[in-house]
Amino acid sequence: MEIKENPSMYQQIFLILQQQILQGEIAEGKRIPTEKELMQQYSTSRITASRAVRELENLGYVRRIKAKGTFVNSRSQWRTDDEVPAVSGKPFISIVFPAPVSKVALNMEVFYGVELACRKKGFNLSVTSLDIETLDNSVPLVKEKDLIGEVIDSGALGAIILPYSTQSSPEMYNRMHIHAFPFVLIDRMVFGVESSFVASNNVKGFYSIVEHLIMKGHRNIAFLSGNTYESSSRSDRFSGYLQAMNHHRLPVKDDYIIHNLVPFDYNRVFYDQTIAGNELLRKSTCQTLDRLLNLPVPPTALAMTNDYLALYTMNIAKDMGIRIPEDISITGFDNLPISSLFRPKLTTISQNFSEMGQIAVKLLDRSIKDPQRKPEVVMLETEVVEGESVKDLR
Repeated sequence: MEIKENPSMYQQIFLILQQQILQGEIAEGKRIPTEKELMQQYSTSRITASRAVRELENLGYVRRIKAKGTFVNSRSQWRTDDEVPAVSGKPFISIVFPAPVSKVALNMEVFYGVELACRKKGFNLSVTSLDIETLDNSVPLVKEKDLIGEVIDSGALGAIILPYSTQSSPEMYNRMHIHAFPFVLIDRMVFGVESSFVASNNVKGFYSIVEHLIMKGHRNIAFLSGNTYESSSRSDRFSGYLQAMNHHRLPVKDDYIIHNLVPFDYNRVFYDQTIAGNELLRKSTCQTLDRLLNLPVPPTALAMTNDYLALYTMNIAKDMGIRIPEDISITGFDNLPISSLFRPKLTTISQNFSEMGQIAVKLLDRSIKDPQRKPEVVMLETEVVEGESVKDLR
């Protein structure tokens, strides 16, 4: 059965079973699948399977016989009002964050844009997030999978998801595709998942910040990232670094490329914002700066993949007696509000996270109205914000 609208998961199961009964595929007196069988067939929870069967029972299609199962009633017992029960209240969409909104500036700005667009579209908004503080490093992706499963079963019309990692569960995203549950990914993609997606143009953005350094006379430029391949946005920024260096015919040196400045789960540091107190990160950053600056030809600039790491590295450099930008230049990426509190002011890339959130709602609304619509990808422009952390070597 093809479902052209976008009911919640329990309604989809209800519709399929109802159609099978109406068409005689499950004849009078025959048993319908058990709740356990429905859970396995549709990769859903017992609550959702039970609700679908209960709606069939309420409309007279089936009856439960204790210890035997649920069986199709005679046609005379079916109610004439056999419409699918509507979701109560105002229609809503869900947004899934990898950390509570209040913990990360990026989340807050995205939320503002999503909330603004939802008001215009007439949607209520349900916000859910992982509580990273309760997780050890081995389970965030499993928890995210469970969280998205709950959103699918919640009755939401669709979801906007900021994935925990580019390596998030493909099984869960496959389930959303199979059950025609509309969703939009924001800021980072998930390997192997085809979906509507909105993000900054990270390749072009990082290209522009590296080119800014080059225009200031820098030739030996290092690339530093928390965990490059854990996030498509960071791997795209690495591509931008390589493209800028290649375009300007500058050497790319392996000694200048740091993919894992954070020696453990980078997302826990980023989303918990426990950077300042983390001794492992402090030790790793000190060792990295010491090694880079003691190379036979040390870099004159560090192009870092986000503002948090750039600002933290600036603080560590000061503690080590390294002057910014006199001894080494540093750039960030994001233009987060917190960067305005640091001196020297960080040279960085500005992203419009609020616009990102608003566009995500527009893309989701289109998918809700037309489930067969092909996925759309929107890349937003970025801008270099010049601060005081880059020395002019010309």
